[in-house]
Amino acid sequence: MTNKKVIILFGAIIVFGFAGIIIAKVSGPKPQQPSSAAATNNARQSSQSSIQGIDSVLNFGVSSDQESDLRYSINKYVTQLSPKPKSLAVKGITATPYDSTDPNARTAITFDLLADNVKLKATFQYFTLTGGNLMLTDNSGTTVYSSGDVDLSNSPPQS
Repeated sequence: MTNKKVIILFGAIIVFGFAGIIIAKVSGPKPQQPSSAAATNNARQSSQSSIQGIDSVLNFGVSSDQESDLRYSINKYVTQLSPKPKSLAVKGITATPYDSTDPNARTAITFDLLADNVKLKATFQYFTLTGGNLMLTDNSGTTVYSSGDVDLSNSPPQS
């Protein structure tokens, strides 16, 4: 290859390189679409109110995703209350026996949920690696709240 061809080739590479940079800067970055992961993170962040002792559920086989589901469910219940409690606490966590002969059985824990001075009995059933279901009952055994199945990792709530 002659020097003239090398210089022309080198010049073309430089010109096209600069043209590519200019086009990239003019067109700008592509706008990002909200992902389901972003919706999940938003739901998790919105469910991060202070619930004393809730991280203890991790010692009973509850995954961090399921703990997020539990926080979310408790906070959904709290939004229904008036006035809003100033403090929330999880106390006395107990693992419930699992019936391996029942194909529909779910692993569960029970605990007391204290909202200020009101004590509710909570049952949190957890399933797969990411889902959970919270049921709250009062002293008479009446169900005051049921979250239904919640799985923020696979089905983020719609805003």
